[in-house]
Amino acid sequence: MTVDYGNTTGTGHPEVFGGNRFQTNTTKAQQLADVGVTFERNIVELTLIVPPSTIADYNANAGNIQDPSTWNWSGFDIAQIPPARNLGIRACLSINFNVTWNSYAGTKRGVPINWEVYEDIFKKVYQHVLPDQVEVWNEPDDSLDLTGSPYGTPQDAYAAIYFHAAHAIRTVDANVPIGGPVTCCSWPRDWIPSFLTNPTIPANYINFVSYHNYSAKEVEDRAVFELAQQSRPGIPVHMTEWNADADCAGNSLNADDPATVSFVGMRLSNMINMGIAQADFWALNNSTFCSFFVNGGQEPLLPKARTWLLMSKKLGLGAGLFTLKHTAMRGVTAAIGAINSSGQSVATVVNNSDSSKKVVVELNRLPVSGPVTLDIYIASFASDPASPSETLNPKAKHNSLRRTIRMPPYSVAGLVIR
Repeated sequence: MTVDYGNTTGTGHPEVFGGNRFQTNTTKAQQLADVGVTFERNIVELTLIVPPSTIADYNANAGNIQDPSTWNWSGFDIAQIPPARNLGIRACLSINFNVTWNSYAGTKRGVPINWEVYEDIFKKVYQHVLPDQVEVWNEPDDSLDLTGSPYGTPQDAYAAIYFHAAHAIRTVDANVPIGGPVTCCSWPRDWIPSFLTNPTIPANYINFVSYHNYSAKEVEDRAVFELAQQSRPGIPVHMTEWNADADCAGNSLNADDPATVSFVGMRLSNMINMGIAQADFWALNNSTFCSFFVNGGQEPLLPKARTWLLMSKKLGLGAGLFTLKHTAMRGVTAAIGAINSSGQSVATVVNNSDSSKKVVVELNRLPVSGPVTLDIYIASFASDPASPSETLNPKAKHNSLRRTIRMPPYSVAGLVIR
C-alpha cells in the first residue's frame, strides 16, 4: 500500500461514522460517543404520533387535534435525540409514512389525500424535534402504496410527497438540510436522476441525496453517487442505512463474528474514498444482531466498535473534515491515506481475510521530514486499539517513510505520524 501525500483526491467527512438507533441509556450513549460515533439517524412514523381522526375533524380542530401537545411524543426514536445532543452528536430525522385517515389507500403507506393536512402534520413534527437534517419517507421504492391515488408510478407519488413535505419545512426553516429519496430496493437510475431534475421541486428543497446499501461485497456500488453527481454536481450523498444485510436474523457479519471488525473497516474505507458525506450503520442499538452491543443494548460493546475507535478517534477522522490522499493498493482489501483535521498524516489498511498478512506501507511526499513519532494501532477480534500496538521514532527520509506491518486475520491497522 502506497500513499502519496502530495496528491489530494478529495475531502473526507467525519459524519460517515454515524449510526441508526442511538442509545437512550446515558452510560451506553457515552460509550458510543467514546468510540467515535459522530452522527445518529432516527425514523418516526406519523401514525404513531398523531391520534386517529378524519380530515374533516382535523380541519375543524376537533378535540384540539391540531395542537402537537395532544400528540404522542414518547416513541423510542424521538427519545434517542436528547442523549445524543448532550454529547454533541447531530441527528437526522426520517419522517416516515402517513396517517391512515388521510390516505387514499387507508393505510399508513398510502399517498396523502389532503396536502394541507399532511403539510401541517409534517411541519409540526419537525418543529417539535428540530433535527439537524430531515429525510422524507423511508424507502418509498419499497413502501409506497398507490392504491386509490391519482399517481401511476411511485416516483411520481414520491415527488409530490417530497414537494409538500419540504414546502412545509421551508415555511418555518429556510436552511435545515432536507433530502431523499431514501431508496433501498430498486435500480438507482429509476429514481435518482428523475428526483434531482424534477421541475416541480425547487432546488433549495433538495440538499442531499440519501439511499440504503446492505452488502457484504468488497467493492462499493457507486451507482447512486455517480448518478447524483451527473444530475447535480457536488450534491452531498448520504448512505443512511448500511450493513451486511437488512434481515438482522442470522448473518454473522451483523453480530460478533471476528470478520465484523474488518468488514466495517472495509465498508467505511470504501465510503470515505467514494466521497459519501454521511453514513449510518444499522444499527447502534437494536436486537442481538445488527447492534454495537452484546444482546442488543445491555452488554459491553462488540469488537466491531473497535474499528470506529481506531478510525474515528485514534486516526482523528471523526474530528472534522479531512483531506484524502492518493492511495495505491496491491493485496490489501481497502486503504485510506489522509491528513486529518489536526494536520496529522494518517493511513489505514484493512485485511478482510482469514489469514495474517505482512503489509508494506509506503508513505511518500509527507509534509514532514526527519525524525517523527509513528503510532501504529491494530483493531481485530483480539486487539483493542485503545493504545498503540507500537510507537516508533523513525526518520522520514526525503519526506518518505516505509514500514512493514503484521496484520492478523480480519483486522484494521492505523498509522499516525506526529
